[in-house]
Amino acid sequence: MPNKLINRLPFVKTLWREVFHRPGWYNNSYDKLEHLYQWTHDPWNFDHSEYEQERFRSLLEMINQLPHQTILEVGCAEGSFTSRLSQMAQQVIAIDVSSTAIARARQRCPSVQFFQRSLEDFVWDTKFDVVLCAETLYYLKDIHSAVQRLSSLGKFCVVSYNAGKNKRLDPFFLHMLSVKYQRYEKSNGFWKRGWTIVTWENIP
Repeated sequence: MPNKLINRLPFVKTLWREVFHRPGWYNNSYDKLEHLYQWTHDPWNFDHSEYEQERFRSLLEMINQLPHQTILEVGCAEGSFTSRLSQMAQQVIAIDVSSTAIARARQRCPSVQFFQRSLEDFVWDTKFDVVLCAETLYYLKDIHSAVQRLSSLGKFCVVSYNAGKNKRLDPFFLHMLSVKYQRYEKSNGFWKRGWTIVTWENIP
């Protein structure tokens, strides 16, 4: 489908995203995510979707309850949520596997340090106050190892995923100390969509 048609017709873009943007299609190759960003801007409609904006607000409310001077965002995409984080933290580091997404994010948020890295490859000398992994975990091959990696990088971790992934992902956090699950639901009169935010503290 031509890029211009996807971006000009919101309904077509939404339908195309729901049909083809399945996590299982990407988690065997990060190259596919790069191709996706080359194909279109803002493929998940973060900037214009009321659902995504409400999800962003719920994440900000959660992060505001935690120490958040330094934040690592895993899976930053084109920097839509990163721009909000940069207004609340002294230091924001953001990573994504797509070079195209990172290039767009750098233009959008010049004060943020961006790296084209996977979670598996990212290394940092000190722990962040908060490590955020929003709508990204289910794209990774080894979720158990990914959760351990998140914990090693942050004093607090915040993970979000859509409600359809609850049964699959909830069990990975049950052993965490002080783990909290918060469920959200939004309806537009035609369908209901929801998301879960999981937080935990990594006690030394």
